[in-house]
Amino acid sequence: MRRFQTHWQVATAAVLPLEARNQVIGALLVFDRDQQHQVGSHTLQLLQIFASQAAVTIDNMQLLQESQHRQAELEALTAYNNLLIEASPVGKAVLDLEGRFVRANPAFQVAIAPEIDQIEGKHLAQLFPQVERTTLAQMVHSALERGVSQRTKAFYYPYLERGGRWFDLSLNPLRDSNDAIIGVMMTLVDITPLKQLEADLRHHNERIERQLAQHRALYEMGTQINAELDVQRVLEALMISIRSSFSVDGMAMMMPTDPYGFEFVSAFGLSANYLAREQVLYASSANGRAIEQLAPILIADIEQDERMGPLREAARREGLHTALYLPFIYRDEVVGLMSLYHRQAHRYTLEEMELLAIFANQATTAIKNAQFYTSVVQSRSNMNAILHSMTDGVIALDEQGCVTFINQPLFDLLNIPPATEWVGRSSEELWPQLRELLHTTSSEDPLTPTQGAGVRRMEIELLTPPRTLELIHSPILDGQGQRIGRLLLLHDITEIRASERMKDELISIISHELRTPLTTILGYSKLLLDRPDGSLAKRNRWITHILDKSRLLNRLVNEMLDLSRLNMQRFEIKLAPTDLLDLLRRMATEHRVMTDKHMIHVEVEGDVSAVSLDADRIEQLLSNLLINAIKYSPDGGLILIRAVRDETELRLSVTDQGLGIARENHHRVFEPFYRVDQSTTRDVYGTGLGLPLCQGIAEAHGGYIALDSMLGEGSTFTVHLPV
Repeated sequence: MRRFQTHWQVATAAVLPLEARNQVIGALLVFDRDQQHQVGSHTLQLLQIFASQAAVTIDNMQLLQESQHRQAELEALTAYNNLLIEASPVGKAVLDLEGRFVRANPAFQVAIAPEIDQIEGKHLAQLFPQVERTTLAQMVHSALERGVSQRTKAFYYPYLERGGRWFDLSLNPLRDSNDAIIGVMMTLVDITPLKQLEADLRHHNERIERQLAQHRALYEMGTQINAELDVQRVLEALMISIRSSFSVDGMAMMMPTDPYGFEFVSAFGLSANYLAREQVLYASSANGRAIEQLAPILIADIEQDERMGPLREAARREGLHTALYLPFIYRDEVVGLMSLYHRQAHRYTLEEMELLAIFANQATTAIKNAQFYTSVVQSRSNMNAILHSMTDGVIALDEQGCVTFINQPLFDLLNIPPATEWVGRSSEELWPQLRELLHTTSSEDPLTPTQGAGVRRMEIELLTPPRTLELIHSPILDGQGQRIGRLLLLHDITEIRASERMKDELISIISHELRTPLTTILGYSKLLLDRPDGSLAKRNRWITHILDKSRLLNRLVNEMLDLSRLNMQRFEIKLAPTDLLDLLRRMATEHRVMTDKHMIHVEVEGDVSAVSLDADRIEQLLSNLLINAIKYSPDGGLILIRAVRDETELRLSVTDQGLGIARENHHRVFEPFYRVDQSTTRDVYGTGLGLPLCQGIAEAHGGYIALDSMLGEGSTFTVHLPV
């Protein structure tokens, strides 16, 4: 202060504080250079009044400046807020206490009422016609009356022409400086895309769950049908899976019955009449097209789709609307057809079609597996039946020499009891037991072939009963030609060996039969040449002998040719009406000249005047029977030729009183080249061709020949012919 007084040469100074609202906002400095002047109390009082007024004035000026500054900031803030509200994508609107809109930004108008030009001044009920019946009315009431902010995260507004919208709606009370409620701020956030996304996600989840259920059903079906080897059960499992995964009202399965036909094997939800109708008309309907085109056919509307063909009327009566025909295809071959039906319109999605294709593929594989298994089982059963039905014995051995299969005929052939425990045993330990059972003289083990041997044959002689068996060793080869085991075939060749012996004997007999007449022919021919001057009577007798023996040779050759024709099934007969009585009398006359020990008589019963038969062949048959009757009754006696005709058959019989035939040989006398080997017949020569030829002639006429004979009591051969 002193410095101030000195610098300014102040004689007197006073400092008065400027106070406003109990705060010092400045100071008033008063000074005087006149040293003679004195400041009185009155002046000081005036100065104080002036300072107070100055302080009030300065404070007012400061308040005015601050108010103006705040007003400018408020205006700027308001403008900024308005700009934010106008530009905000969130719908905002202000409602007054009466529920009228005071202000709304463009986003609010677009969200709620894009078709209304001006929202301001309109009541809430004008925009929300049913506001009094919605939760919005309660929310507005709570916000205005109680001053409590309200919010709903899912408010649906259904009155827009473009469709309803979902909003996140909030209501916040607006207050004045006195904290009085003057309105409410409504904020709308359009969450329709989010709701749509939620719906899409929900639908997606539902679809995923449905697909999971379908794939679970597909997996369960695959597990079940792949383990199932019966076609019918495979189809039943498929139908159960389809019913649980797809909302079908009816379903049917068709399977091929032959290269050109299909039939229903399983169905549900369809009447028997419809299935019967579709069974008849499938070839000209949509399911037939699916089979022909090897592709699925979808009939969205059965009533309108021409591809249903003549089956459309039956489907209409059945109440069907949509049909899907899905063929099961295996290597361009239809192994089945699945038909799905809906009584309401049904639109198959791509995922459903793909899943059904997977179902069909799995079902196709399972059906083929089941069919293949059935075929293998049937083939194995057939093979076992064949192996057990054949007359030859079969033993199968693996590479280690263990028995894997024995058929029943083997035990029958060896005349030993069945022994199932042989399977699994080695051939080396089996042969000693088998040799003891067979009573064979063979010391070599026939079950084990030599190393490196291919097909090998050997014979086994059995003692009890006497039999000859041929054992054939053959390798068992797989599909690649690799040996996987051995097959032993045991064949009874006893009769073959007997036939060979019989053939040798026949050659001897035929040689004798041919040599005797040839010797006679040659002898008398030589006499004719050597004695040209012989008497006419002798020459005629020699020529007669030559002629008789020539006829005998001719007959022998013809019998052999006829028997050959019988064996080759080229034996022919020519039927014609024949007077059988005349034929029998002629045969009796011709054969009476062959013997002077026998009496040959003819008996006839019934009408035999016109019998349809081959007269030449019947003469041949009767001649063989009569010659045998003469040869095998060396002591002579009566030979009776008898013919009996009734309503059903003609019976021709030749009866002798000769040697007879033992009963155990009856079944063999009709075998070619067979001759009864008994002491009483060893001196009787013959070719063994006559009776087989008689049997062939009888059978060619549609009949048969029978033998009735006992040893030592003669024989009766009866030919039965149909009439």
